[in-house]
Amino acid sequence: MHYQYITKNTCSKQIEFDLINNRLFRVKFSGGCNGNLKAISSLVEGMEIEELKKKM
Repeated sequence: MHYQYITKNTCSKQIEFDLINNRLFRVKFSGGCNGNLKAISSLVEGMEIEELKKKM
């Protein structure tokens, strides 16, 4: 399922991602620091939600 989240009080204005079988895919940030957000998107690709919660 595809999700869009409008952020508040952050550099990025929106986060889009797909959630498939409790795993994150195709994470995309709009706005913010391009290099850092590309790195975050790459690091969380395929990660289970519970693992992400623990790391954050």
